[in-house]
Amino acid sequence: MKKLIVVIFLCFVNIFVYAQDVETGIRYNEELGGYSICPPKSWQVIEIPGFKYHGFAGPVINGFAPNMNFVEEQYSAPVKEYVDLNLAQMRQLFSGFILVSRSRFSTDSHLQGERIVIINEQYSIKLKQTFYFFTKESAKMIITFTVPVEGGEFYDAIFDGSVKTFRW
Repeated sequence: MKKLIVVIFLCFVNIFVYAQDVETGIRYNEELGGYSICPPKSWQVIEIPGFKYHGFAGPVINGFAPNMNFVEEQYSAPVKEYVDLNLAQMRQLFSGFILVSRSRFSTDSHLQGERIVIINEQYSIKLKQTFYFFTKESAKMIITFTVPVEGGEFYDAIFDGSVKTFRW
């Protein structure tokens, strides 16, 4: 009986670990920004008007393409202060702003930063946005994923798995 319980437990652990394994695409090098990342598998490189760096878009689901973009800004203060200022600005700019979570985040290359998740409304669409903030010298890199709120939790592990591969 004890052996059966151990076998069932090990099967459960294997299923859980397998479910946490996130498949990413081929590493993309953004030479202009001096960084690279493995976007989610099957996402396409896109040009975003008004943005310096390329972004990525996933397959369209219910009329919306989940997307990822990169913004670099010069700001010499610590990342925590920078995130605090961004949150204050988001509260003013975004309709229906809700801060869902805020936590520290580390990439596989040991780059340390912060991750925030917010909900807001833009163009009558309720969105879930996940922001990752990193510092390099006096620069900040913000990686943003945007999906509709409905079904947005499906992407949490996908986003984290992709950003874990970020190198700058």
